[in-house]
Amino acid sequence: DFSSSMASNIHRFLAPAGGAPVVDYSVISIIVMTLGIVLAVEVLRHQLDVAASGNPFFHTVLELMYRELTTLGIVEFCIYLMHKYHKNFNFKMEAMFVDVHFMLFYTAVFNA
Repeated sequence: DFSSSMASNIHRFLAPAGGAPVVDYSVISIIVMTLGIVLAVEVLRHQLDVAASGNPFFHTVLELMYRELTTLGIVEFCIYLMHKYHKNFNFKMEAMFVDVHFMLFYTAVFNA
């Protein structure tokens, strides 16, 4: 039967050499943890949006902070792609760039 042969192939990949099959839940654990963090951030963001709805100054500061966070996310995504696919990636330069980038981010947020 095809499905039982597929299941045995999957277990063989997760089993140590000559050992019993092991079920690995690390990927699903990371997915659940990431979704939990995203949900918590969205709830916090909603609460901040509700709190800022009556105050134009707070609303403007919040919008500027969202803009800076979006820029930070885009730059970090580009760094991730370079880290993942660039063969001669300089990790020392990346560490320094990340420090400087976060310093500039905090300066932009506090300046808003």
